[in-house]
Amino acid sequence: MGRVLALDYGRKRVGISISDESKTIAQILVPPVVNNQNFFKEIGKIIERYEIEKVIIGLPISLGSESSQMQKEVERFTSTLRTRFSLPSEMVDERFTSVEAKKMLAAEGAGRAEQKVLKDNLSAQVLLQQYLLAAKNNEKRKT
Repeated sequence: MGRVLALDYGRKRVGISISDESKTIAQILVPPVVNNQNFFKEIGKIIERYEIEKVIIGLPISLGSESSQMQKEVERFTSTLRTRFSLPSEMVDERFTSVEAKKMLAAEGAGRAEQKVLKDNLSAQVLLQQYLLAAKNNEKRKT
């Protein structure tokens, strides 16, 4: 039974979270992967090591109807990811996951430097946990 990988794309770092094998709990992988020329090599190692069967990518949808520059970057990133890895993938609305991550870190008393390092992965974890809960709820409705 494979896992689900969530990616929170950023120009400098990409936050990463993976599900457990039952696809119930989202877990953080620390540290976030640096977005550089080795990025896809590092992601390939994670996909193989954790037997990833699906990838969720956070899509920064703007509150207005226009497409943002970051949204276009994420769409290009997702296209490259799909070309490199033969895995099902899905872009998921990530609005407010960073806000939620910041709130969680502040509640934990994390300092500014610690928040900067952990925010990307925690955003990916929030995104994945929301996705997993929605998937479980959809399964329950079908039965």
